[in-house]
Amino acid sequence: MEKIKRVAMCGLLVFAVFLWLLLSAGEINAQVSCSDTTLSGCFGITWTGDRIDGGNPGPRAGVGQITFNGQGSLSGSVTKSSNGVISQVTGTGTYTVNPNCTGSVTITDSDGEIRDFNFVIVETFIVGAIEVFAIQTDTGRVITLDLKRCL
Repeated sequence: MEKIKRVAMCGLLVFAVFLWLLLSAGEINAQVSCSDTTLSGCFGITWTGDRIDGGNPGPRAGVGQITFNGQGSLSGSVTKSSNGVISQVTGTGTYTVNPNCTGSVTITDSDGEIRDFNFVIVETFIVGAIEVFAIQTDTGRVITLDLKRCL
């Protein structure tokens, strides 16, 4: 009988801890809300993918920096490879961050192209650090991006 009581108490304790963890996670997630101010400051960027139609199809890649002003505007410069041809490009644009930490960006590059992206902001394991994953939404592009806050 004593053994049954101990097993029941252990089961009850495990259930209580599980319930506490479940409720705590819900409270943490419920507090997360993003806005344009979530993206503020310098971010390093890298991307890779392909242009599959239009002029000059082929692989694409690049690295650079983008600065978000926290109010919906951005500017930056990158080194890119378009089908193996390396060039430097600058750009400016606008962005919108939704409360659920998704959003969109439109960038006009110095090469004359306008590019559109959808993104999601994620928290990293470093307290206060964020990362942004994005995909280009223009027809004929299969490009993904990763942005991390600059040092």
